[in-house]
This record gives sequence, structure tokens and C-alpha cells, in this order.
Amino acid sequence: MKTRIAGIAVVVMLLLSLSAVAKDKPPVAWMTGTLTDVSSERGKRLVTVQDTVLTKRDDHTFYTIDAGEMIYVAERGLRSRGDKPLLVTINTQVKFYIKGQDMYLLDEAGKEHKLSIEKQTLKTPVK
Repeated sequence: MKTRIAGIAVVVMLLLSLSAVAKDKPPVAWMTGTLTDVSSERGKRLVTVQDTVLTKRDDHTFYTIDAGEMIYVAERGLRSRGDKPLLVTINTQVKFYIKGQDMYLLDEAGKEHKLSIEKQTLKTPVK
């Protein structure tokens, strides 16, 4: 009984500390761009399970976003059976932010998704 109460106390303390950390997170600088293209590549990967080689899904979807001065191509891997392309429409405005080499994109339902930046192109070359 005492160990169960102690365990619950530890979980409560952990949750409280996580909420305090979340509050200290700086706000992100959302940008707006036009989704100009979505393309997909189908792939397969080999996985060994107990001396048996299995073929698993390894698809990739690429999202091209025109953000004014820059054009970004970001990739999202689809590896699980239930993974689907994002709910977005080509030639519409999308919201996103960039953190390092990752892009966080909002879909039409307002859900945030993490993508990897594959390419970024400056639209007007520096002279």
C-alpha cells in the first residue's frame, strides 16, 4: 500500500514538473507559405525477425512550400501500415515553423506534424 502511494506521488510530481517545463517553452514563429506540390515515393525496407527476413513499408511523401523568399521541400516518412499522407490541399496557404533541420507543418485539421527539410532554395539569387 505504501509503495503504491509512493508510486502515485512520483507520477504526480513528474506530471507537475513536465507542465512547468512546457510553460517555459518559448513561443514558435509560425510562417505562412503556399503548398505548391505534394509527391510520393514508394519504398520497401528489409527487417529481420527471429531469422526471418520481412519486407516492410518505407514510403516517403514530399511537400513543397513557397514561403516568399525561400522554397522548402520537406519529407515525411510513412513506415507503419496506418500512416497516411497529411490532410493538405495544393495551392492553399499552410502554416509552418522551422527548428533546425525540421519543419513543423499544420494540416487542415490544425494538427502539427514533424517533417525533415530535404532542400531549401533561395528564390532570388544573391548578387
